[in-house]
Formats: sequence, structure tokens, C-alpha cells
Amino acid sequence: MLWLLMSVWVPLGAAEEASHGQFMQLDGQVQNAKKDVLEISSGLIQFEESYIYPRDTRISIFLTMNQEDEHSLDTVSIKIDGKQSASHRYIPKELVAMQRGGLHRIYTGNIGNGEHALEVVVSTSQPDSKVSRRSNVIYKFSKNPGEKNIEINLATLGSGNPGISFRE
Repeated sequence: MLWLLMSVWVPLGAAEEASHGQFMQLDGQVQNAKKDVLEISSGLIQFEESYIYPRDTRISIFLTMNQEDEHSLDTVSIKIDGKQSASHRYIPKELVAMQRGGLHRIYTGNIGNGEHALEVVVSTSQPDSKVSRRSNVIYKFSKNPGEKNIEINLATLGSGNPGISFRE
């Protein structure tokens, strides 16, 4: 009787070991498939960006901040050559990240070569009151063949006109 029990027990243990090995092999295949999907996805994103925004006409606009102020950034709106291009309402987490040195790509698009005007409208408010301020600044720039990157830096939000500076 004991011999019969032992003969049944050993194959069950071997089967359990085999299924664990198969599971580990399957898990490895799944991980490889995930890696392949991520690589393909990354390649598609790069292809899509280069197709939709060719380098010769691409413009990217970034927003940075220098310091925290008693006024809080609410929204930033961007117009290029009078056409609304982007608008973003900032949440507290985004503001903290930007105050720590982060930057936000607020716009990527296409424009032709030549002279252009970038209009930036910044809305701020004080946390303890309903007082809000709007600042409107126009920056003229020239677009040549190749990619154009412009950084908009908000230096101080508390003054009547935030210290908005531009860097290409």
C-alpha cells in the first residue's frame, strides 16, 4: 500500500515541477513580448512625430518658471501669428514640478519659414482672494529651415507684468 502511495506522489511532484518550469518559460516569453511592444510603440511615436511635424517646419514651445510667488499661475495661452495654438490650466502638482526646475512643452506644431509673432497670455491669481491678473506679451521671431525651440520663462508672477522672457 505504501509503495502505491509513493508511486502516485512522485509523478505529482514531477508534474508540479514541470508546470512551474513551463510557467517560468511562459513568463519569460511574455516579458520579451512586452519589451518588443514597447520598442515598436517608441518607434511608432518617433515616426509619427517626424511625419506630422517635419524638422524643417517644426516648432516647439516650452514653459519654465524661476520662483514661487504670492500669485499662483492659473493658465497660459499661446497664439502664433494671431491663431490660438495652445492653452493650459496648471494644477498644483505641475506648478510644484516647474518651480523645482521642470519644464512643460506647451506646444508642438508646424509653421513656415519667415517672420512670426508669438503672443503669450498669462493668468495668475492670489490664493486668499479672487484677484486675478492677466499679462499679455508679444515676441517676434524668425523661423529658418530646421527645428525651432522657444523657451518662455516666467520670472516673477506677483508684479503687474510678470517677468516673461524668451530664449530660442
